[in-house]
Amino acid sequence: MKKLNSILLALCFLGLFQACKERCYDCPSHRVCVDGECVLGEGCFELNNVGVCYDNLYLGVVKGNSCVDTIIFNGTNTGLSEKEFIYFVKSRPVGLEHRSLGVTKELGENEYIMGDILPACGDWRGGPGVYWYFSNIRCKIYPDSVRMNIYFQASDRTLDDPFIDSCNVTLYKKALLPK
Repeated sequence: MKKLNSILLALCFLGLFQACKERCYDCPSHRVCVDGECVLGEGCFELNNVGVCYDNLYLGVVKGNSCVDTIIFNGTNTGLSEKEFIYFVKSRPVGLEHRSLGVTKELGENEYIMGDILPACGDWRGGPGVYWYFSNIRCKIYPDSVRMNIYFQASDRTLDDPFIDSCNVTLYKKALLPK
């Protein structure tokens, strides 16, 4: 009887161990298994269940803007011949999108004017329409944060029209995100 109890106890522990192992079996690549739970990896952020992992990521929430609400920015130049920075934008109607900001002017050390003409939001997928894009971003990259002043333009804007909106956002490294 004592031998049977020992065998049953061993099988229970093996079952528990296997259950913990199975919980981590389905971890996406941006998550790691810690104590049987899938947790976000060290250099990663997650938006809309999509993981973004790079060595130099910053995240910021844009307040009071009807177009964009969250930005993930890779503070490392990824361009081969020109300076270029990868970013991911979470806009309300479309979800998470991978983009590149091209540097149009260097203002100083780690300070740039950048832009992206791809639509950030608006009616652009279903036919002709008006959309917003990041026409001008003044960006200063610090070791622990990135400060951006973003100016939006509309696709139907003429040269005499003012920018349709602007916002300031500070992006932070994962360990330094405000609570």
